[in-house]
Order: sequence, then C-alpha cells, then structure tokens
Amino acid sequence: MEENKKKALYKRSLLSLTYSAMLIAIGVILGFLKLPLNPLVEIRFQSIPVAISGFLLGPFYGGAVGALTDILSYIVHPTGEFFPGFTLSSALTGVIFALFMYKKPFSFVRTILASVINSLVTSFLLNCLWLSVLYNTTFSAAFMMRLPKNLIMIPVDIIIFSIVSKISYSIYRRSSSSRSDTTEQTH
Repeated sequence: MEENKKKALYKRSLLSLTYSAMLIAIGVILGFLKLPLNPLVEIRFQSIPVAISGFLLGPFYGGAVGALTDILSYIVHPTGEFFPGFTLSSALTGVIFALFMYKKPFSFVRTILASVINSLVTSFLLNCLWLSVLYNTTFSAAFMMRLPKNLIMIPVDIIIFSIVSKISYSIYRRSSSSRSDTTEQTH
C-alpha cells in the first residue's frame, strides 16, 4: 500500500514538472507576442501560462513557473536591464492565481478576483515600485504613468483569464480522468 502511494506521488510530481516545463516554454514564446492598442497600452500574453500553472498545479509550481519564465525570457530576448523585482512579480502572479483557484471548482467570480488582485498587487503596486527603483523616480510618478494602462488592462485581463481558465480546467479534468482510467485498467 505504501509503495503504491510513493509511485502515485512520484507520477504526480513528474507530471507537474512536465506541465511546468511546457508552460515555461509557452510563456517564453508568448513573451515575444504583444498586441499594441495605443502608444501606452499593449496586451501581453506571457502571464497566461503563469496563471495556468498557479491554478492547475498550485502555488509552488505557479511561483516557480513565473520566476523561470521571466528569467528565461530575459535570457532569450532581453528587453532592457534584468531586474529581479519583475521576476518576483511574475512569480507572485502564479501564487495569486493558485491561492484563489487551486483545487477549487471553476468559478468566474474566483477568476475575476484573482485577476483583479493580481493586477493590483503586481501591476499597480510592485511593478510601479520596481520602475521607480530602476529608473530612480518617485513611486507616484511611476504609478501615474502606468495608471491608464493598468485601468484598461484590468477588464482585458479578466476576459483573457476567464476564457483561458475555463478552457484549461476542462482540458485538465479530461486529461486527469483519462489518466486515472488508464491507470485503473493497467492494475
């Protein structure tokens, strides 16, 4: 009995690592894509796999995927200086989505809350702080400069994360149920 638990834990850990690696790769690739709406606002897609890792795999994997996606994106395609604060913000995205959605049934309300809290914590607070430190300006100047973009991006993020989380949940559930059916058949 104990041996079966160890095998199951090992398989689950290996599967989580595999999903994490795939989500990191997707995040790095999506880091190249951006959709400019105007000179100040652009939609970026790199945080989508980070959020997925958080709500499907939990806070540890969500944070790790966020941090590694940020670091590898910088290595592959540097845009300015590397600053560890942005790595922390990316990791927190995975953790925030995990706190609201991991091991919970899909809910648009939880998705909306996770999106709004993530925007407030990472975009409004931390990223403004990192920009003020990086460019030696005041927090309020960085905040005011980013305020219009952040206000526009909250509803966009809610829409994107709602669609992606709904689809991801259904795919992950289907995948999990087919794996458990296959496992039961082999024993």
